[in-house]
Amino acid sequence: AGVEGRNFQLQLTEPPSKSQPQVKVTKAKSRIRTKISDFGSFIGFKGSEDLGEGLKAVWQ
Repeated sequence: AGVEGRNFQLQLTEPPSKSQPQVKVTKAKSRIRTKISDFGSFIGFKGSEDLGEGLKAVWQ
């Protein structure tokens, strides 16, 4: 499973320091992509809901 997003432009600005007296600007264009590969984990949902008139929904 994964999540993919639109293209974005990133600009990082670092303030001047003693070793580097100028402002450093880094620009990048990229595509957001996240991938999760963990076959040892799971998520589960469990619960119930009273529907009225003596009816009840249960999910597990």
